[in-house]
Amino acid sequence: MGQLKRLQPAAEASVLSEDLQTYDLKTVRSPRLVGWLLRAFVWLVDSWLFSPVRAILERANGLPQILGETEVPERPLFSPVHALSDTNLVSRDIGLENSATKAGIAFNTAGVARQHAKHDSQLRWSAAQLSSAYASGAVTPTQVAENILQHVAQSQQSEPAMNNFIAIDTQAVRTQAAQSTIRYQERKVLSALDGVPYAVKDMCDALPYQTTCGTTYMPTLHKAEQDHPMVAAMKACGAILLGKTNMHELGVSPLGLNMHYGITRNPHNPGCFAGGSSSGSAAVVAAGLCPFAIGNDGGGSIRVPAACCGVVGLKPTWGRDCVGGGPKGVTSLVSTGPIAATVADALLMYAVIANAGLGCFGTGLMTPRQRWLTAASLP
Repeated sequence: MGQLKRLQPAAEASVLSEDLQTYDLKTVRSPRLVGWLLRAFVWLVDSWLFSPVRAILERANGLPQILGETEVPERPLFSPVHALSDTNLVSRDIGLENSATKAGIAFNTAGVARQHAKHDSQLRWSAAQLSSAYASGAVTPTQVAENILQHVAQSQQSEPAMNNFIAIDTQAVRTQAAQSTIRYQERKVLSALDGVPYAVKDMCDALPYQTTCGTTYMPTLHKAEQDHPMVAAMKACGAILLGKTNMHELGVSPLGLNMHYGITRNPHNPGCFAGGSSSGSAAVVAAGLCPFAIGNDGGGSIRVPAACCGVVGLKPTWGRDCVGGGPKGVTSLVSTGPIAATVADALLMYAVIANAGLGCFGTGLMTPRQRWLTAASLP
């Protein structure tokens, strides 16, 4: 055990001090092992002999000095939530009963009112264009759903298969679409997003599907019994859940490689990765199957695939989303948010799903006041 190092309290530290202006760089030895040397090292790691060797290697690389021989005066912060000095910055209008209201406010805020939404047949349908077409009777949610299901089937028959979805229940999709079509016919729509399709990364619970996290074993450890609060908010608006999108197994890489459900292909170039780990969510949006999808982001899992697929990805401020609603073990690094075709579509989804999970672990910040949302504008 080395000498204990005590850090200066954060309140007394100055960013202008010399200690904080320079890094104490260390040389770390990490030799490359191949062939018989690698096999011998693996054998050593698996044997009881490795314990003293590990201690020597760790101390040579400074790990005990950082982790076990440094005293931090501040108590650990397990959740990145800080009290707001101005309580007027937040509101408490949280709940599924407000989902439709939020959608309507955001719909007009984004400058995409239905009567002004024109659809270009050469472009992909936005949420506003779908809503406008539904309201005018030009197309029905059932027709849109059947078209999507046809394209999904064709994408799986292509070479290579696109592998956008881990699970898609065609009957459930048709049932939702039929219900939405009836609501439009009877002029009883739930919200501006009624009948608009969306997809969910297979890391969030969304009935009638089980949650795999890109694995084959997760459903045996975690049984989805209710919708993730953000999924529940979208359903309350009448949006159509297409299915659970593919992802890098357990979300541990930005590639989107999955040996169980296939590699999610980039719709712009099937020979390229779609990015990860929310690969399927970005791919279905880029392919035009839906205007937005739900993803998760800890170290870029929304932003990376959005960039790779040429769409919009937003990792919300921690606390504006719900950390629960899926398998246990999700850390405070992870936020759940929208991947969308346009900034306006991202705003529409985010307005609905933000703070949908009141009482869920990790919910800290509240939604912006509606007057702010109404006053916002997009270029």
